[in-house]
Amino acid sequence: MFINLHTHDSKGSVRDAIAIPEEITARVKELNQTAYAITNHGSTSSLLTHYKLAKKADLKFVFGLEAYICTHIGIKDRDYKHICLFAKDMTGYLNILKMATISYDKGFYYKPRIDWNILREHQEGLIISSACLGGILVFRNEDGSFNEMAIFHELEKCKNDFGDNFYIEFHTNQMKEQIEFNKLLYRMCNDLNITNIIATCDAHYVLKEQAWVHRYWNGIDENDEKAYYQTDDFYLHSEDEVKKALSYLPKDFVQLCIDNTVKLTDRCNVELKFGEDNFPIYKCDNQVEKVKEICRIGWKDKIIPFIPKDNRQVYLDRFLEEMNILEKANYLNMMLITWDYMKWGQDNGIRFGVGRGSVGGSLVAYLMDITKVDPVKNNLYFSRFCNLHRVTTADRIMSLWLGNFHSKVC
Repeated sequence: MFINLHTHDSKGSVRDAIAIPEEITARVKELNQTAYAITNHGSTSSLLTHYKLAKKADLKFVFGLEAYICTHIGIKDRDYKHICLFAKDMTGYLNILKMATISYDKGFYYKPRIDWNILREHQEGLIISSACLGGILVFRNEDGSFNEMAIFHELEKCKNDFGDNFYIEFHTNQMKEQIEFNKLLYRMCNDLNITNIIATCDAHYVLKEQAWVHRYWNGIDENDEKAYYQTDDFYLHSEDEVKKALSYLPKDFVQLCIDNTVKLTDRCNVELKFGEDNFPIYKCDNQVEKVKEICRIGWKDKIIPFIPKDNRQVYLDRFLEEMNILEKANYLNMMLITWDYMKWGQDNGIRFGVGRGSVGGSLVAYLMDITKVDPVKNNLYFSRFCNLHRVTTADRIMSLWLGNFHSKVC
């Protein structure tokens, strides 16, 4: 069986692909394939859409990204290449999201870019592949021919750096230079004894008949022989179509390319849970003790100077009761995350409001400086914020001054 692993859609690869997510899923089912991946250019925006569509269609979905990679994101030039990333597990999925964010926040120059250091730092949980003719393995001489020595050295480097998590893509399009490149890669795979090879279609549309629409969409002149996408085969392929497209290579080699698409898919197992809280975990030895440590500071600053000794027992009883309920309701992690980003904001000159919503009824939130209103003094009910019968997690609505927000955060 063949699995389409290098696929773009109109939602993520904007102004490039025209494949509609629902049509991709329907076509994969029609081809009797059990899974597919999405590898949009620098974007993860449609991954959740496909995950839900795949689940509904009883298909396995592989979370992917075709990233733009350069030598260093601090250098502003357009010397970048393509590289495909696939998430093996939740760590890999989160690393894809992190790198996509970094590429826009810190690496954007014409394209959202990462560099090799960023990739190495975030490679855990990932499978990496060589992408297309714009990919990491393509080096050319001044006359436009392929630089075999540079390609060979890059291939060795990727194999050494990423080991069994690195795959070489053999694309099915029939462009003359693609066929030449595939033959070159075939020889090098034999020389280096590389068996991590996959067949890919770089699909930008669903059906072959849509090729002319895609060229029109991209403003490509049909008479321009140097333009990319001149051939009409950047669509979702069946196994037989892949075999026919790569028929100039040995049959056993092509079959291994096809079989490996299934093996790669089997290695990727990301399951997302909806309807649950997916907060990041605040890292500390003991969250209960950490909250108490923060609240002790709040007690010294907000209770001792302003509340008479005779009334402090009411506050202590309220605090202990809230801590007991917050721990049982699994709210402490959420409270610590909120405290952490608010403290960072306050330390960096970002001003916050007094706090809005039911969180105003929490003495713990008040002592942590998440809110600015004393809930005991103002007769605010903690149960509106958190109680063991509440099904959903309460909101913490924080007003903040945007005057210098962008300069501090971005």
